[in-house]
Amino acid sequence: MNAAPRRARTALMLQATDAAGYPPTLNLIALLLEQGWHVVILSWPLAGRTMRMPNYAEFPGATLHLLPERPTHVLTKSNYLRFIWSSWQLIRRHRPDLIVCADPMACAISYLPHANALRVYQEHDTPHRLPAPVARARARVFKCFDRLWFPNLRRADFSDPKLSQDPRLQLVENRPRLPELPAYRPLSPAPSPPLTNARTGSALQLYYHGSISAELIPPAVVEAVLGFAGQVCLSIAGYEVVPGYLADVLARDSGLASPRIRFLGEYSRSELLAVASAADVGLCCMPTRSQDINMLAMTGASNKAFDYMGCGLAMLVNNAPDWCERFVAPGHALSCDPYDVASVRSALQQFLDSPELLSQMRLRNRQKIEQDWHFEAQALPLLRSIEAELDRKLPN
Repeated sequence: MNAAPRRARTALMLQATDAAGYPPTLNLIALLLEQGWHVVILSWPLAGRTMRMPNYAEFPGATLHLLPERPTHVLTKSNYLRFIWSSWQLIRRHRPDLIVCADPMACAISYLPHANALRVYQEHDTPHRLPAPVARARARVFKCFDRLWFPNLRRADFSDPKLSQDPRLQLVENRPRLPELPAYRPLSPAPSPPLTNARTGSALQLYYHGSISAELIPPAVVEAVLGFAGQVCLSIAGYEVVPGYLADVLARDSGLASPRIRFLGEYSRSELLAVASAADVGLCCMPTRSQDINMLAMTGASNKAFDYMGCGLAMLVNNAPDWCERFVAPGHALSCDPYDVASVRSALQQFLDSPELLSQMRLRNRQKIEQDWHFEAQALPLLRSIEAELDRKLPN
């Protein structure tokens, strides 16, 4: 007699914001669907944002539950209770095999009955301060969840020094999935002089995407770009955290027939990578003087570096030791002091002066992502271990 077919396992993704803004969440959803899971998503969109879960048609078969949009990231007490209640309703209705809490606000479900579900906590941004009930729930998660996913060890140590020795800790970097990579665009051969620069006859295209602030697009970078008198252009895609800085940057370049700094707008994830692939060098100059652990511990946590590499861009990164060891030493980037105009200018000049350096770095970066720095390479073994543990708990 033939055995009954195994039912599709169900994963419940809980996040008290719009999951569309978090590539690791999107990548995990896509991977689960590819592996035959049924995925249920609770997402909370923010008003006025382009990156919204309904835009993600690449998740056929997923069950999406959207709470009514709210104006800001800030959750009121009633918002928080509503999110917990909605999470509990989905747990009862779908009886998931896997529950992924991708937000500290979702940690309250650690107090709720969950049958035999395996529970994963996936931390994106490490909080400095949380409301007392949320902080207690997060501390409880560290004690009782089955897997604790952090983007790097430094953030895990900041959250709880005991985690570095905990076998449940698994480092999951913010890498792109192979299917989402745009086609590689080789560097065009340099035409005959006279040229604007020695590369292609057009400006070197420096590119940035993500949240827009003075920390992430430093004034020294803006000053350096403007100082090249058209040999280097900076394109910016994303959204402002604090309004005003972008307008100031664009005002520095106003009145010119050919702007050297352009704001491209805000894009969905799939659109963003296509836009990035048209550039030459990705800007990833994370601050080195910030008081924010999320800014200081960005190696592996920032999707920018891996996105740029996957799109076939060279990179300009800061000169912090961890960034230099990870990206500069293997030849994936040049570094600079993001607070020093002369240092930024010197790095950009190297790209202008050496088309071969630029071309080789672009190809090397794309190949590295394709070979082993993609999301599947790290996440698929973790998913297999989850499936094996579920097999031991509830054999079908």
